[in-house]
Amino acid sequence: MPRITVSTCGVSILTNVNKPDQNFIYKHSNSQITNYSPEDLEHTAKIIDNCRAAIKNSDRAAAVSLSAEIHGLMRYYEREVAFGDIDEDTHYLIHTDTLGRRHGIKFILQKVDDLRTDNIELFRFGVNNLISWCHDMLSNNFPHTKVIFNLVGGFKALQGYMQTLGMFYADETIYIFERSQELLSIPKLPLSLDTLIEQVKGIILKHIQVFRKIDVFRRNLSISECEGIPETLLTIIDGECDLSVWGNLIWNNLKSLKEEIYREKLLEPLHRNIKYSDGMKRTAEGLDGVHTEWLNSKIDLLARYLDSGRKFNTSALDYKKLRTPQGISTHEFDLWNEDHTRAFCHEEGGVIVIDKIGPSTL
Repeated sequence: MPRITVSTCGVSILTNVNKPDQNFIYKHSNSQITNYSPEDLEHTAKIIDNCRAAIKNSDRAAAVSLSAEIHGLMRYYEREVAFGDIDEDTHYLIHTDTLGRRHGIKFILQKVDDLRTDNIELFRFGVNNLISWCHDMLSNNFPHTKVIFNLVGGFKALQGYMQTLGMFYADETIYIFERSQELLSIPKLPLSLDTLIEQVKGIILKHIQVFRKIDVFRRNLSISECEGIPETLLTIIDGECDLSVWGNLIWNNLKSLKEEIYREKLLEPLHRNIKYSDGMKRTAEGLDGVHTEWLNSKIDLLARYLDSGRKFNTSALDYKKLRTPQGISTHEFDLWNEDHTRAFCHEEGGVIVIDKIGPSTL
């Protein structure tokens, strides 16, 4: 049976190969490249070159001593199969670019945005991105493939989250047991995500606006907005709430429900400064489910545009002023490509009123 292994990666190989530079490595482990001085970049390049040379010239024993991530993989493969029987396996390295194909293992470097440990706010966004990746990549996509989470390496702050995700997405989670260096294996727990989802679906439907806001705005909400939602689905810090690991896990697995909701009817806008004209509402009532979903999704983008202080204006939205006003309408944004359909709007004291839906005038 082919395997997919997912390894959380830290800086063990960097510090083991470059022991005199450990302080430098820890200091810069969360730094963006734009924050490096030219001297730091030059020194970092030397450290990485040293690691590449060390791995290139290593045998199995040396590789195990250099990298916690490789240690876990090798212990696993030595237990399971002859080391050469891995041609169909795929291995994802989460948040690292220090390793490549070596010792016959096919690596895919998987960057997860905001997964850093020097800023708790960004770290929480990073964990949410990781949950989305697990759902999109590992959820029922490989029915005849074994999924292994290799948690021997990586940052401690991430391990608890990965162990929780492993309950649902991994068939097995592996560690190295303390000083004995033996492989510790935790099998998939007999938990049904579908059962959990059914238990909280009614709560999510009742508070769908809150879940939509957190999903679309990608920021925390006030506690008052989250009132009535069980604390197990939320993370509350400094008077603000966000979805917890469980909340994100369930929300990401309810995409089909979200699709149903978005296709059913024109939804209330997420931002108080978006209004619908009566004519626009009548047009929306005549749309089929697919176009209704597209319309709601674009209005979500418009809400995020306003919530961001009018900074988030993606090409998918393209909210802009009309060259030539159409009646009362002075602005437009994209809806779908068929007939270059747009939403035409005007503004009243900072409120965007969507007047009508129709073909572009260009």
